[in-house]
Amino acid sequence: MNKPLPYIIILLLLLGTISPAQDKGYGIGIVLGEPSGLSGKYWLNNTNALDFGLGFSFTSFNNSRIQLNRDYLWNIYNLFTTPEKLVL
Repeated sequence: MNKPLPYIIILLLLLGTISPAQDKGYGIGIVLGEPSGLSGKYWLNNTNALDFGLGFSFTSFNNSRIQLNRDYLWNIYNLFTTPEKLVL
């Protein structure tokens, strides 16, 4: 029986685009690896954002795990002097 996951991953990689760094609004994406899942970021203001993720472990279906994470991000733009806007 063919498993569709490798085909879905290849399709998502082929359809993906390169995008610049984001400093407002929200964004969503995929996480590949262990655990695989979805990730997102929501900007609260010009400096602070919320980062979140939902992942599922595919290593053992008898002992499957779901992972949830969230982070509060505080971006410091002037830590280094550069001509570009460098987010750390």
